Amino acid sequence: MVLLRKPLSQENSISNFCQQPLYDNEDYNAAGLDTLHKAENKHFWFLSRKERLLSVFEKYVDPKANILEIGAGTGNVSQFLMKAGYNNVSVGEMHINGLRYAEQYGIKKCYQFDLFDPPFKNHFDVISMFDVLEHLDDDQLALHKCRYVLKTGGGGGDSFFFLYRP
Repeated sequence: MVLLRKPLSQENSISNFCQQPLYDNEDYNAAGLDTLHKAENKHFWFLSRKERLLSVFEKYVDPKANILEIGAGTGNVSQFLMKAGYNNVSVGEMHINGLRYAEQYGIKKCYQFDLFDPPFKNHFDVISMFDVLEHLDDDQLALHKCRYVLKTGGGGGDSFFFLYRP
């Protein structure tokens, strides 16, 4: 792992790499995560979405892979993957309340950072982003930064990058 800088602060399992803590963003208000958290384990759309994502992971991703979900929201998808045997899962999210939910789900590696200024280099085998790119002004730069964070030749072969849009 190449950690480019130390966290500015640490709160339990949450490492903050942001100069200014991010609570809201013009594209996505943090309060939306509170609503999501109430629905993600009950609503049919979220349940079927997680099953579909798991089927893709089971087909392409080794359960031992070092995975980072960027824009993880509450960490609900990552929690689902962990329950399915993917035990090396980290979440990255700009909203601290989402990371606190992820921590409640038992996720031990929670990172608050700006995707355009990632604190990692050549570190993860798999990066996943679900319903994230459409919220970014510069999707090309975001993808470039994701590649920067991926290991070269990780996991015994090429690193993986998953995007999912239903």
